[in-house]
Amino acid sequence: MDPANFFLPECNPDPPVDIPEDPNIPSDPCGQVSALKNNSAFTDRLNTLRSLTNGNFEAAYTFNFTTYTFNYAQGTPGQHFVAMAVTNPIEGYAHNHFSGGDPIFSDGDIELISILANNNKISDLSKFTLAVTTHSGTEYLLKISNVSAFNTFNANILNNPTAFGAWSSNYYQLATTHQANGMSNTDAFEKAFLQAILGNGLALFRANSSHTNFEKKELDSSNNSVTVPCP
Repeated sequence: MDPANFFLPECNPDPPVDIPEDPNIPSDPCGQVSALKNNSAFTDRLNTLRSLTNGNFEAAYTFNFTTYTFNYAQGTPGQHFVAMAVTNPIEGYAHNHFSGGDPIFSDGDIELISILANNNKISDLSKFTLAVTTHSGTEYLLKISNVSAFNTFNANILNNPTAFGAWSSNYYQLATTHQANGMSNTDAFEKAFLQAILGNGLALFRANSSHTNFEKKELDSSNNSVTVPCP
């Protein structure tokens, strides 16, 4: 994803939130996810994005709970991409994938974190949230659980076109292999994504079927995706 394509003046601020909820953000990823799922300002916008997955464009919100601002943008019909402006550092980015998009975060979604970080557009890496809701019915949050490990991943892989290309190819090849071995598309991509981010300072959370809770997902000793309890 080209930074020049991302930082375009294509977003519009939402009206002010009438009744702000507690903007204090816990320090750990599990606590942050719990706070988000109980925050109506966040969940209302995730519901909006979910309702748009049957369309033919991507839509997105950037958000910042410190200033309680949400900025919305939508992409060009038929394109799996959103162009938006990020003037000040943000605390999160939530978007959707319409039909034809990946059932989880794409390689470009991960590159987006790098673009934002490299341009000092993330207010605090340890509190940043990437969210996606998809046409496949899946919904995920991604947190940076280890800033040092993520910075290494960013420097060595995401900022190196050759290394990133290899990482991306491996990610999608893993998903293809898992599907060939009988896994569903969504399960294959989830496992492949967990394999791709392993050791890179990222933590994955998946929404339950009713979208009322997010559960942490990791690989077990047999390399299978499992739900693990938050401490």
